[in-house]
Amino acid sequence: MFNYADSPVDLAYEGGTTTFSNQVLLVNTQNGTISIGLGGGTATLQNSASLQIGAFGTGTVSLNNLTVNGIYNPSVTTLTGTTHLHLTNCTFNSPFYQILPRITCGTGNQFNNLFLVDVTGDQPSSISGNFNLLATIIRNGDGNLSIAGGNFIGNALIENESSAGSLQLSDNTFNQSVTFTQTNGTLQPCASGTSIFRGHIIFNTGTSGSDFVVGSSPSQGVMRLEGGTNQNISATGNSNIIIHRMELDKSAGAMNVNTPLAIATSITFTQGIMRTTDTNFIRFLDGALAFGASALSHIEGPARKLGNDAFTFPVGDGGTLRPISISAPSSITDEFTARFYRTNHPFGGVATYTAPLLTVSACEYWTLDRTAGTSNVFVTLGWQAAECTGPYVTEPTTLEVARWNGTQWVSHGQGSFTGSSTAGTVTSAIAISSFSPFALGSTELSNPLPITLLDFNAIVDTSQVVLHWRTASEINSSYFAVQRSATGDEFETIGQLTATQFSQSVVHYTYVDERPLAGKSYYRLKMIDLDDTTEFSKIIIVNFDEKLLQFYPNPTTDFLHLTQPRRIKLSTSMGITVLQSMERVTKLALPSDLAAGIYLLQTDQGEMFRIMIAR
Repeated sequence: MFNYADSPVDLAYEGGTTTFSNQVLLVNTQNGTISIGLGGGTATLQNSASLQIGAFGTGTVSLNNLTVNGIYNPSVTTLTGTTHLHLTNCTFNSPFYQILPRITCGTGNQFNNLFLVDVTGDQPSSISGNFNLLATIIRNGDGNLSIAGGNFIGNALIENESSAGSLQLSDNTFNQSVTFTQTNGTLQPCASGTSIFRGHIIFNTGTSGSDFVVGSSPSQGVMRLEGGTNQNISATGNSNIIIHRMELDKSAGAMNVNTPLAIATSITFTQGIMRTTDTNFIRFLDGALAFGASALSHIEGPARKLGNDAFTFPVGDGGTLRPISISAPSSITDEFTARFYRTNHPFGGVATYTAPLLTVSACEYWTLDRTAGTSNVFVTLGWQAAECTGPYVTEPTTLEVARWNGTQWVSHGQGSFTGSSTAGTVTSAIAISSFSPFALGSTELSNPLPITLLDFNAIVDTSQVVLHWRTASEINSSYFAVQRSATGDEFETIGQLTATQFSQSVVHYTYVDERPLAGKSYYRLKMIDLDDTTEFSKIIIVNFDEKLLQFYPNPTTDFLHLTQPRRIKLSTSMGITVLQSMERVTKLALPSDLAAGIYLLQTDQGEMFRIMIAR
């Protein structure tokens, strides 16, 4: 059908359904409208049919209530002039490809196959609908293009090529990956409303260096991240990525930040972890805020703050939120970078504590660096007793802000504290001018800031069980009680060892159970501090079978007898083999020149024993 006049022409104008089973050609060369279903009728393009549009004037081609099962635009016709393509409540089950000056595509449209539109004109256009496969939208013309209310089930590619006008997106949902390419001009995701992102986000910004801004103002446009798996934010080009308002509310997985991001207005943390690195970090611009951080939602990695306002860094690690705060810097150009580590600090031990410090926490530490500027700031650290092993903070009034200066732990005092021994904060007594690792310190032993147990294990050694454990640090520790159980429920103390009490280096402990229980038994450590507070280790299980290999005598001088034949290897404590049998033996003659000492006996059955040779 051709329209050579300014008056409208409509197929399927009124009620009922029109079926097209052959080729349909719509050509509009005038100012009027040529349409299908504009008056309320419905139409179907069958599988065997095709629909081609040709429009070369200033008129409109309007498709309404049309289901396309056949081929749309088999020649990918380019519409020229100021032709306007209008789509309402259409369903395209075949690919939709169109290069055209102007388009209006409402929310009621359904695209179940590939979707590609290139807008070339200087008049405003709008696109919406449901896009179930890859959707590609390109703006090459100078007219403004709005993409609003779209539901992108498949991946999406959004590209702006024109230096005039803008491409704005609002209230869209991206269920898979979306790529925004700003080759020229302005591409503005999240211009207004709330846009939801459940997949990866890629910003291609070219080489212009102009900022790529997400959101149109401090009060307009929200970027909401709520995917159920790990998501990535990445970028190419040399533009700054600036996001006005971001909300993090992921049902599962983390948000991996693979490019530096700047927050201009705020981040609201509800659920999900945002992971950053030393090179790909979150930078809060002057006046930007962080809301709602918790153990379930925070930044894991470095965060940076620019400006002259006080700020609390929403940082955590390993499922723990532990913010660090600074008072207001004196200059708007000053910048600080903070990170939290949920582990014992790797710096100096008790010998490096300077007065008045008696203890430094072995539970966590922070790094806080003045990245730019010269401002001195007060520093505030926090604690959560439930997130550290054993007795931790018992007397907040004696806590102080401690800092590692490269060779020693020094105190910056306590200007104030909040909370209780369960949770709270402590603020330095002075504004700090040098920045390096920070930790909680105490002027009294009433804050244990506790034992760190590295491991606890056991081996069966002939007729006995040897228990071994290591600590990474000890503050205020008294002794270890070794406990044993036949059932794993009720334990009895079978021995104890005195603890080192104060240490920040690795300490080894060994206890020998000379009369182990037959069969399966359970062991644990009860760790007691000087104030009689206690903590238990994990439980380990030992199977002791009296029918297993035995040897005697031990100590020995000349011979070693085995209750079962074995190939054996005898080694020094340094791992040097001094004797090895190629045949299975039950009696082993020891060389006369073998020095007295402790040796390791290994068998071809994987058994290991310690023996003592006395000469």
